[in-house]
Amino acid sequence: MVPNISQTANDFAGVTDDVTTCACDAVRSSTARAIGVGVPGTGGAGKIPGVVGHIATAPTGGARPGAARQETIMFKDFIIAGVGGQGGLLATSVLARVFAKAGFDVKTSEVHGMAQRGGTVISYVRRGQKVYSPLVPSGEADVILGLEILEAYRQLPELKVGGLVLTSDERIKPVPVIMGQAQYPDIRPEWFLSRAGRVLVIPALNKAREAGNVRAANTVCLGALSRFLEIPADVWKETIAETVPPKAVDVNLKAFEIGRALAGTGS
Repeated sequence: MVPNISQTANDFAGVTDDVTTCACDAVRSSTARAIGVGVPGTGGAGKIPGVVGHIATAPTGGARPGAARQETIMFKDFIIAGVGGQGGLLATSVLARVFAKAGFDVKTSEVHGMAQRGGTVISYVRRGQKVYSPLVPSGEADVILGLEILEAYRQLPELKVGGLVLTSDERIKPVPVIMGQAQYPDIRPEWFLSRAGRVLVIPALNKAREAGNVRAANTVCLGALSRFLEIPADVWKETIAETVPPKAVDVNLKAFEIGRALAGTGS
């Protein structure tokens, strides 16, 4: 039995609390992975507003003892999915450095598409007492961190059944959509429940704008992710300050706190 998913503004209408009995369409994303848009599903109109799904049992972060710590420490293999220019590699660097500061062996790897032209960028981060390969085995990722919602959905087959999907609701049109050869799918949060046990969709771009720079949307996502890990917030903030350019430190620290608040309150 996976944790219940609370509802915000009826965005999860019709989705049951238990993912094993969810009536969502099964995900068959081979088409989506090939052309980036042909995702089967229920379709329908409407933009994903705000935080459309929040995990009722999400840990609040920090070095908490007991069940919450035992639950979060299981997250070892991460996929970061985004589009060129979104700062996916910076997010990868921050996450890897946070884990290294916490005493883990860490390995990372990246897969670059036509990144400078808005292509897919996928990164892998693995931590443990000893990590022998930087690549996450297929279907074994504990977490998908999406900087763009379609790219997150493309990676769904790589997620462990019952794993966590945390993604921005940002939508960046791939080339076939721009050229009029395909339509961008109306991805619904419940689609992720065909495999994920936990789903959190956040308005990272809008919140980064509130922080002072839309380019900090990746840090908003990291802030939300930090709520699901056992490493104290101070370690994250120290690492962000060491990693981003000096002139961007204040904005990114603010973006990080905004992301933590999103995941902590579901609002």
